[in-house]
Amino acid sequence: LSMAANEEKSFVEEEKRIELEEMMKLQPKTDEGFLYDYGGWAKTAFYFFDDSARKRAMRSEDIRLWLNGRMGQNNEFYFRAKSLAVDYSRGDEFGADNNYWIKSRLDQGFYKVNLTPYVFDEELDTKAPKLTLQVGRQYLALGSGLAYNRVDDGVKLSVNYGGFDSKLIFSRTIKNSDDIDRSRPDADHSRRLFLGMQVDYKKLDRHQPYLMLLMQKDRNNEYPDDLAQ
Repeated sequence: LSMAANEEKSFVEEEKRIELEEMMKLQPKTDEGFLYDYGGWAKTAFYFFDDSARKRAMRSEDIRLWLNGRMGQNNEFYFRAKSLAVDYSRGDEFGADNNYWIKSRLDQGFYKVNLTPYVFDEELDTKAPKLTLQVGRQYLALGSGLAYNRVDDGVKLSVNYGGFDSKLIFSRTIKNSDDIDRSRPDADHSRRLFLGMQVDYKKLDRHQPYLMLLMQKDRNNEYPDDLAQ
């Protein structure tokens, strides 16, 4: 694995991305008033890789604290803070420091509401669509995740009706996250907007076809060294 001088943070973050969705699942719904749960975890990981110069060893410490709450059957929230430390074996670091903390920040924080009982009379309309709105910093993905698979600030509207499972996403990147274009002068910041939609059909036994649309707007400011560019 080849890594450039300022890319180790992205590498460590990406290694943990597959855990993001699994870790935020909430408990089954209940008729009780207000329920909450909280906790956290600390994880140590070791990485060994080669670049064009030498073999390197790196250790990461991942600490996360979370709070999960539910109000009745239709409202819930989730917050999680993250802090990450990187420690290289002596002489293996890219820059001047062989160990440092990546600043603690909000990892995920969203509010989720079941809109169906507020829009339809479920007692009269038993076939009413299931509507769910989720707002805040959250894990978002479209399709298999190759085109879009991130934690961003945004809104997700989910609709389930008649075998069709649909979602509409509008989001923006977290400002202090790395940009996907590492060649930019300010690649350690990202200002991108995303608009996405996906429609799945789930009544074909073992097959599940879907259609997906993704639009992206780059709102990063350019500051090239060549002012004439």
